[in-house]
Amino acid sequence: MDFLTALNVSASGLAAERTRVNITSSNLANAESTRGPDGKPYHRKDPVFEATSFEGQLEGVRVAEIREDQGPGKKVYSPGHPDADEVVGLVAESRGEPALAAEFLERRAEAGDAPVRVYRRGAQVLVKLGRGEAARRLWALGEKARPDSRLWQSPHRDALR
Repeated sequence: MDFLTALNVSASGLAAERTRVNITSSNLANAESTRGPDGKPYHRKDPVFEATSFEGQLEGVRVAEIREDQGPGKKVYSPGHPDADEVVGLVAESRGEPALAAEFLERRAEAGDAPVRVYRRGAQVLVKLGRGEAARRLWALGEKARPDSRLWQSPHRDALR
């Protein structure tokens, strides 16, 4: 596997992870929602990843589907709540687990800049080898994979754009 192919595989993984982070953020934001657009409590969503290949070679990873948890939500006694059952006073809450979602997002934020460093270093090496166009393409690929990283703010950025 050549260098650029390896980076393409890495970029596909970053894009898939970005989807997972976005879904987890949504799960966290809706963890205590008692009513969604369909009138029912929010159901946690989970991405399902799938390896992609071409002629037996690993090409990367993609989100194959996003599954919605179909289990019953927890019932909480809250007779004054607008979504409470009129007879018993129970409210159906989502099955989200905010503590787990918050922990996952914190771990992702801590680990998130490592792939950006790989892209930056690869672009710097390509510039030193006199392959400026390849360095610009690599830099752009990295920015696309992880546009929110603070590491893209660099003195090398203007030289590579």
